[in-house]
Order: sequence, then structure tokens, then C-alpha cells
Amino acid sequence: MQADLSADLITIGIDIGGSKTKIGLFKRGGQMVAKHVIPTGTKETGGVLQAIADKLHEVIERSPFGPADIGGIGLGVPGAVAKGGVVVECANIDMKEVYPPEEFKRIMPELEVPVRVCNNANAAALGEMFKGAGKGREDILLIRIGSGVGAGIIANGKIVTGFHGLSGEIGHICVNPDEKTPCGCGRYGCLEQYVAEPGMVRAVQRLLREHPEIPSPLRVFREGISESGAEVPAGLIPPRMKAKDIFNAAYNGDEIADFVVNQASDMLGNALAFAASVTAPEVILLGGDLSRAGSMMIDRVKATYQRMVYPQLTGIPIRLTALAGDAGMVGADYLIEEQIYGSDRV
Repeated sequence: MQADLSADLITIGIDIGGSKTKIGLFKRGGQMVAKHVIPTGTKETGGVLQAIADKLHEVIERSPFGPADIGGIGLGVPGAVAKGGVVVECANIDMKEVYPPEEFKRIMPELEVPVRVCNNANAAALGEMFKGAGKGREDILLIRIGSGVGAGIIANGKIVTGFHGLSGEIGHICVNPDEKTPCGCGRYGCLEQYVAEPGMVRAVQRLLREHPEIPSPLRVFREGISESGAEVPAGLIPPRMKAKDIFNAAYNGDEIADFVVNQASDMLGNALAFAASVTAPEVILLGGDLSRAGSMMIDRVKATYQRMVYPQLTGIPIRLTALAGDAGMVGADYLIEEQIYGSDRV
């Protein structure tokens, strides 16, 4: 179906994450009119795209617009996307050798709209260029940290994907060849094993086990164990530890949290220096869980970067993203608006 460019079309920008998926509905020009967050689908729930389709059916049914008012879908996924839009593989979710345009045609035949796909870190970089901290710039390196670590690279206003669609997989640079626990990609010692939320939590839990003599408020998050070390009665098991809990503990002087945050900061700063030496961007943007860390972590990342980068690149500014968790949706929307309207008319 050819989109009617005179119509007030609704475009859909979708950002798939390791644990949750964000769905944004937009008017032309990146104006978000609605936002929905759902758990990322699994094999048990029918798959990632089926969970999205189920939600879209519900949204359309309850909205004043219908399928004919939708112009297209932009999709950001946490993994490699080959030329043409095939999702090669995602390390942390159930998507491998999937072609979303065909899948959406099968599970939502009533739409008949174009679907464009890119890596979700690339989508976030596009979003920041379109509406956020990278607005007015065309050469951007964005690092996105959540359940994994990815990078989006924009050069001359366009996504850099590489021949295999794997540009930006900075999270899988090996930073510790002696690591014994495998990464989600199957290799060992990847950056995201130390900087992403699951890796930081695992590091804290290991240190808590190895150093029972060190007091820490984070002990309340150990499964089935209270801060005093006693068994927690059934039904009173504390919630799962998150990155924000580690940052808060480090800010308040917790020795173990401080060590883990410093280790992650140094590894990330070094990785940024490596990436900047390859891409030489105009600006480096940091998004995801880092936005919760505050200056405590960001300042150390910057210091390590300054120490390790090629001297002529020390002046590249390092900033937090402006769109926070919405960048991936906004960028996915930009991707499809660009196809529908043309890049000079978005």
C-alpha cells in the first residue's frame, strides 16, 4: 500500500529490549502521541513480534484511528541486522534469522505497511540526532547500556551498519580473557559482562559471597538471604538487585558497590577511547542505565577516556543522552518517516 502523504498518518516506532519493549505512536515530525511498554516476548509467549502484534491490535482497537491511518513501522532490535532488514541474531532475546517485514505481514495482514529494521543502539543514535542531544550533528557515537551494551554509529547523518550488520557491537569486545562465565553471545570476558546491569549485579553478588566480613546494604538483595545472613522466610525474599541499587549504594559509600562501579567505569572509558579512535565522532553520547549513575560514574568514565584516547581526540565531548529511554522509539520512528516522507521532509 502506498502511503498517502497528504494524510495525517500515524507511524509506529518500536524499541525491543532484553526485558521490555517500548512502542511509540507518532505524528509526522517525531511527535509522540502515545507510548506503551510491554514485556519482551519469548518462545513461551509466542515470540517477540507476536507480543508486539498483540499489543498493536489492542491499541488500534481502542484508538480513534484504524489500520488505514498507519503509515509504517520502524523497529529497533538488540542484535545484528543484515542489509535488507533480516535480524541475524540477538544474543539476549529469541530472535534469529527473522525478517520482520514478512513476519508483520503474516501476523498483521490488515496493516499492509512498510517495516524498516535496525539495531536498537543505531535507532537510539538516530533518535538523539533527530530530537535529542545530537540534534544538529551528523557524526555521533552513542553507547547504550541496559541488559546489554551496544553502540550506534552515525556518519554523515546515516547509520553505519557494516557489511554484516554488526557495526557497533562494542559490548562484545573482550576486556577480560580470563573470565570463566560465558556471555550471552557464547564468548567470555565481553565488556557487557561488566558494564551492563546483569554483569554489575553478578559482580556484586560474587564479591558479597567472597567477602562476608564486609558489611553492605546490598546483602538484602541476595536471594533468600537477609542482611544478617539468616535465611529469609518463604514469601519474604527481597526483590532482584538492579543497577540503580548498586549506584545508590556506591554513592552512599558502600565498599563493594564502589569497587564494581569503578571497575565498570574504567572498562567503559577504555572502550570509548578505542571506539573513538576508530570512528572519530563529533560527540559521544551515553544512554541507558548510565543516566541513573550521575557524575560519580560519568566523571570516572570521562577521566579514563581522556587518559587512554589518542591525544588529538581528547576534545570530543561526552554527554548523556537527552531522550533517555525514548531514544530508541524516536529513532525507529525516524527510520520509517524517512522512508515515507524522505529525509529532507521529516
